[in-house]
Amino acid sequence: MSEKTSGSSLQRLILTQLRNPTRLRFLLCAVLLVSWYFGFHGPTSDQIALTSARADSELKRAASARQIEQLREALAPFQARIPAHSGQNKLNQYVMAHIRQSPVKLVDLRPAKIKDLGSFDNIGMRLQLEASYEDLDEFLVWVENDHQLLRIDSLKVDPLKDGRRLNVQLDLLSLAEKEKNASTETPSKDGKTEAKR
Repeated sequence: MSEKTSGSSLQRLILTQLRNPTRLRFLLCAVLLVSWYFGFHGPTSDQIALTSARADSELKRAASARQIEQLREALAPFQARIPAHSGQNKLNQYVMAHIRQSPVKLVDLRPAKIKDLGSFDNIGMRLQLEASYEDLDEFLVWVENDHQLLRIDSLKVDPLKDGRRLNVQLDLLSLAEKEKNASTETPSKDGKTEAKR
């Protein structure tokens, strides 16, 4: 009997407290807040985190695309200076053809290791020349002003014993577009090649 009276007295106490409009408002606000948190915010918080992570990755992708476009625009003025079908052998032939027409004497030519630069290859060669001051100046002016994009990476000049000629060692660099991979093309039934998709 005492348990019934204690339970009923607790209910009476709660009911008397809720008759006060201010306390009833606080209780209703707390109940609504707890039900909103567990009924709506809790289940959607994972979706919100996933959506914000996707939005961040898309923003980074858009920023990368803008940077790629800016780099392409920066490369556009130099695109004409990079031959379409160039490579190490063509560069060797091109430089040797110019040296044959000039008074510079070619002592040694060694191709440099090809370096990967994304859609381009960095090709080059190490040249050892014998030339006078004027001939060396003419050669360096040709490298700087030539329509093909050439750059001297290192230059070492030593006078020869006769005092009038120079022993020159220089590293000459250029860019070459990467060739299309032949494995991406497959012959079709009628004998024409088609690119794989």
